[in-house]
Amino acid sequence: MLPRFESISASRLARTGLTRRCSAISPVKKPAIKTNIGGLAGEIYHFGPDRRGQYDARAYFIYKGYIDYFVLTARNKATFDRSLPAFEHVVRSYAPQIKVHRE
Repeated sequence: MLPRFESISASRLARTGLTRRCSAISPVKKPAIKTNIGGLAGEIYHFGPDRRGQYDARAYFIYKGYIDYFVLTARNKATFDRSLPAFEHVVRSYAPQIKVHRE
């Protein structure tokens, strides 16, 4: 059985504060990405350019009530486009930690 994935609504994502830095820029949602380990599905959003000309790609996974995310930030569009394949490779290699250590 594959791990349960919850979709991230725009309002829920906004409540997390993870998109606050780029709040003036509407994110572009990309097709879901699946991990190579366990087939967990995540959502990717692209932002940019912001007021400093930077571009971001952010991947989000919700697993067992936690939000895990990856962020790629580039200073210009050319660097962003060159870096996306490596970013997606890292995201596909994601494997959530099953045990949560609490103090």
